[in-house]
Amino acid sequence: EESTGQSAEKDFVILSKITQITPQKGTVGSIVSVSGNGYAVGGTKIFLNSVDRTSFSVGANGSFTTSFTIDEQPYGTKTVTVKSANPDYSYITDSGTISITANIVSISPVSGTIGSYVTMRGAGFEAGQGIKLDFGSTTISNPATTTTSGGTWTLTFTVPINEGATTTVTADTNAVATASTIFVVQGRITSVLPLSGMVGSPVTVSGDGYKKGETVSIEFGSSKSFTTSIDGNNGKFETVVFTVNTQIYGTTSIIVTGQTSGLVAATGTYKILSDLVATPSIGTVGTTINLLGTGFGNLEQITIDFGTTITITSKSASGAGSFTASFSINTQPYGVTTVKARCGAGTPDKIIYVTINP
Repeated sequence: EESTGQSAEKDFVILSKITQITPQKGTVGSIVSVSGNGYAVGGTKIFLNSVDRTSFSVGANGSFTTSFTIDEQPYGTKTVTVKSANPDYSYITDSGTISITANIVSISPVSGTIGSYVTMRGAGFEAGQGIKLDFGSTTISNPATTTTSGGTWTLTFTVPINEGATTTVTADTNAVATASTIFVVQGRITSVLPLSGMVGSPVTVSGDGYKKGETVSIEFGSSKSFTTSIDGNNGKFETVVFTVNTQIYGTTSIIVTGQTSGLVAATGTYKILSDLVATPSIGTVGTTINLLGTGFGNLEQITIDFGTTITITSKSASGAGSFTASFSINTQPYGVTTVKARCGAGTPDKIIYVTINP
C-alpha cells in the first residue's frame, strides 16, 4: 500500500521590540538613541509621551537605530513609543521609558560683582512649582517665579553678599527636582572717599567679593602698596585708610588683589591734585620763602610768579611731580601777595598767598 505525504502549517508572529534606549536619564535638549527590531519595513515614528518627536525608515531586516532630542518636558518618567507610520500596521509598536531630570539651561553672565544682575534659565523641573535659589551660603526666594507646564523657568536676581571666587548656584522646587551651576563672584571696590586730594591727604577704600579671611594688597598709583585683611564672614573689607604719597598730578589707579584668590579689582577714579606750600607764609622784604610743590607733572617745568614780579624763580619737577624752590621777598606793596606756580600743559596753575609785612 502506497503512503501519502502530510504537512501542517502554523503562523509565527515576530513581535516588535525596543532593545535599547540610551541614556536612561536625560535633560531637556539631550539626544537620546533608540534601537529596536521586529518592525515593518518603511516609515516609523517615535513618540515621547504621545508627542511625535521624529520619523525614520526601517530597513529590510526590520531593525533600526535612530535618535531624537528631548523637547520641553517637566521632571519625571516619560514613555518612549516606537510605532509604524502605516495605519495598517498600527499594532506594530513597543514602548520604553526615560527619566527627565532638571538642568540649568543657561546663566548669564557667568561672572560678576556683588550687586550685578544675573539671569538664569532652567528646564526639566516639576510643573507649576516655585523656584528657590541657593547662591553659595545665601538663599534667594522669588515667589513670583514658578515653572511653566513644561517645567521651564527664567529668573533674574542680583548677586548677594558672598565671598569671592567660584560659587555654586543651586535651583530647586519644593518637590524633588534640583540642578546646579557655577558663577564666579569677582572682587570690586565699592567706594573711594574722597575722590580727589593732595599729597598727604587721607583716602578711605572699601570693597567686597574676596575670599573669607584672605589678605589683599592695595596698590595706589605708581609706587604705594600695602596689605589689609578681609572679613572672615563675607569677604568684605571696609574703611581702609591710607595717605596719598608723592605722585604726579592726575587720575590715579587703585588696584586691590586677593593674595589667595587672585581676584583683582581696579578703579581709576581718584585724582591727585597739585599743592604748593610756602614756609614761612609771612615776612618782610628780604625774607627767604621756601616752596614745596607736590602733585605736579612728571619733570614738568614750573615757573614761579610773586605778586607783580613775573618769573621770580623756576624749577623742574621730579619724576614723581614734586619740587622745592626758594626766593627772597622783593620790594612790593604791603599786604597779601600771590605766589603762582605756572605749569606746563595738563596741570592747572596753583596759587597761594604770602603776607608781606612792613
